[in-house]
Amino acid sequence: MKSQWISPTEWSRRQCDINTRRVSPATHIKTQKQINEAHARAELEYRRDLKRAND
Repeated sequence: MKSQWISPTEWSRRQCDINTRRVSPATHIKTQKQINEAHARAELEYRRDLKRAND
C-alpha cells in the first residue's frame, strides 16, 4: 500500500498535534529548541520508516 507522501516537517507537525492532545495544555508548552529537536528526531524516524517501507 502506497501512502500519500508528506514532508517530514509536516509529518512531525502532525505528530506534535497528536501528542499535544494527549497532555494538558500547561505541560505541552515547550521551548523552540525542544520543538526543533523533536522535529529533527521525527524527521529521522520518518526517513527510517520510509526506507523500511521501500525495502
